[in-house]
Amino acid sequence: MAGEIVYADLKVPSESEPTFARTFHSSPQLYAFQRPHWQKITLWIACTGNIILLVALIILLNSTCQVCPAYWVLHRDKCYWFQSKNPLKTWNNSRDDCLARKSQLLVIQDMEDMDFVTENITNVHYTYWIGFSLSLPMKNWIWVTGSQVSKSLFQEQKHEEDKHCGAIKNKKIISEPCSSILRWICQKDPVLI
Repeated sequence: MAGEIVYADLKVPSESEPTFARTFHSSPQLYAFQRPHWQKITLWIACTGNIILLVALIILLNSTCQVCPAYWVLHRDKCYWFQSKNPLKTWNNSRDDCLARKSQLLVIQDMEDMDFVTENITNVHYTYWIGFSLSLPMKNWIWVTGSQVSKSLFQEQKHEEDKHCGAIKNKKIISEPCSSILRWICQKDPVLI
């Protein structure tokens, strides 16, 4: 056998014949595009899930869901925190505490805000610092935002000696000495998601 030459007929697929036809040449009824039934169902479920997720994402991006931190109360477009436990603080220390919470002392815009605040005060006999004080030397009552206090909310437009800071008690806005030790209310903008 040494030196013998063996000849064989080999069938090599041509370049023009498609790959899937070469793969399934022995059974012409099968095509590469045919899938088992479970694969079709899985593909359909995946596509449907993606569509649902896309719709949910669009809805979330167009929503204005407002969220407040724990222990804060959402009302309209603000979050409110009512300090009701000890220690009590002066007006300046209360203002600083609100700033440390990335907020400010309460600013009441209208009677709806006033009603909300007075409904959420746990004990009507407590007095709470809010965010206004007497601007000296002009002697104007101003909020911590720099705007003037509305006469419809605070009738006591004159100032009493030593009472230069604003508070709320018994559903009324009053002035108190800034060195008094009281509870306080902070407010800030909610987080939009």
